[in-house]
Amino acid sequence: MSNIWVTSDTHFGHDKDFIWKARGYCSIQEHDEDLIKKWNEHIKPDDIVYHLGDVIMGEAEHGLECLKKLNGEIH
Repeated sequence: MSNIWVTSDTHFGHDKDFIWKARGYCSIQEHDEDLIKKWNEHIKPDDIVYHLGDVIMGEAEHGLECLKKLNGEIH
């Protein structure tokens, strides 16, 4: 059975220290890698995820690569 999740503000690629430093990271790369790891620990491949906004705040290509690594059917 699938779970349904709601989230927002992942800010993949947002290389401003007020984003990643405030969340306890040393770089945006560390932030993005850890966010993907934690996401996939909780969200299974068949889960449904509604992402409400601020998904990618940097280069689109980098953000799309991050999204490809995430579990779930993302809307």
